[in-house]
Amino acid sequence: MASLSERMIGAAKLDVHTYEEVEADTNATGQAFMVVVLSSIAQGIGCLPEKLHATGEELADAAAECIF
Repeated sequence: MASLSERMIGAAKLDVHTYEEVEADTNATGQAFMVVVLSSIAQGIGCLPEKLHATGEELADAAAECIF
């Protein structure tokens, strides 16, 4: 079984073997959850610099823009 980082790299490379391995692994749900969490955190961090000037009600709007 490949590690999470190996699977992420394989998926980014569109490696057929990686996709087949994940499909056959019934215990890959935890790794899939971690990929979703990590990508969500990365998206939030990427959105922050653009929204740092916001205050008060603008901050809530800025956070909603980052999410949606």
